[in-house]
Amino acid sequence: MALYGYRCSHCGYEADSLIRDDELFCISCHVSLKRDYRFNVQPGFQEHFNTSTGRYVSNRSEFNDQLRRASDAHTEYTGIEHNFKPVDPYDHAAFGLSDDDVADGRETFNRAITDGKVTPQELTNVT
Repeated sequence: MALYGYRCSHCGYEADSLIRDDELFCISCHVSLKRDYRFNVQPGFQEHFNTSTGRYVSNRSEFNDQLRRASDAHTEYTGIEHNFKPVDPYDHAAFGLSDDDVADGRETFNRAITDGKVTPQELTNVT
């Protein structure tokens, strides 16, 4: 979704809008805002080491290709059809978990911290 930027030529006030509108006015001096043409140069997919593929990936297409190659290699090695696909770690249903399972897991986790079995500091030092 596009984000349109506008700037007041009189006082320098800046505003962003999700819609393109030619009739926006500055909230402080009530002068018509001019469109400020700018863009974000940061890529949406950051290069990183992916533990699923065991390689560095720099874009989604490369990641999907590596998953496809890994699926083929595992299929050939085991004789069982594999079809690896990217999964959102917050999509609990993709892991076969219900909302109740997630709530139970959080309750168990919080109880372990409350009972002193696990400290928050230990969780941040996991390697």
